[in-house]
Amino acid sequence: MAMDQNLIHEKNAKKGLGSWQHDSGWGIAYLDPNGSLITQKSSKSILTDESTFQLRYLKTPWALIHVRKATSGNVSLENAHPFHNRNSQEEYVFCHNGTVRDKIFFSSKFITKGNTDTEQIFYSILTDLQTINSLPEAIAFNLRKYQDYTGINFIFSNGKRSFVGCKQNSSPLYYGIKYIKTDQFVLLSSEQLPMFQNYTWRSLNPEEMFEIDTKTKEIIIHKL
Repeated sequence: MAMDQNLIHEKNAKKGLGSWQHDSGWGIAYLDPNGSLITQKSSKSILTDESTFQLRYLKTPWALIHVRKATSGNVSLENAHPFHNRNSQEEYVFCHNGTVRDKIFFSSKFITKGNTDTEQIFYSILTDLQTINSLPEAIAFNLRKYQDYTGINFIFSNGKRSFVGCKQNSSPLYYGIKYIKTDQFVLLSSEQLPMFQNYTWRSLNPEEMFEIDTKTKEIIIHKL
């Protein structure tokens, strides 16, 4: 997928496969045996970063992997996804695909380390969560504020509950989310993965958000 060798979509339709590589850094968040969220990030291209080889030995009940194509913010460790925020009560991670051009507002208690719209949206959601006592409502309320964007695909999670969705956009192939659900696992991806070609893939509908319980695999559908 990072090599852009998997799917013809709106971003590579004219130039062909391989013309829209995601080489601007990568990151992973996962649950350790104690149930804590661990985040590892790199500003290197995942196509050449040898540190990714250790991930094949990772055993965890939940993981999130993001490979970046820089459109907002320079290529740096601070701008790699997912973003991770801890406080005394909870910790969350967040990643996002697309560019939001609207002004993004968030509390001054949150200090950005990079210069991406994604980090700002994360803090904006956490700001709304201070007054809206419901994660799905806070996320949906926040994302309704943005009208000028290329696309908004996102994953917001504490490792135990994950909220995954996509806003309506003009590039549904590129900004879409596909998923597999079985009794053993739930897998979500921006593209169908060839190694899971024997499974039935479905697509999230635009303006739809999945709430997924890591332990039970139950999915609750919310509207954005």
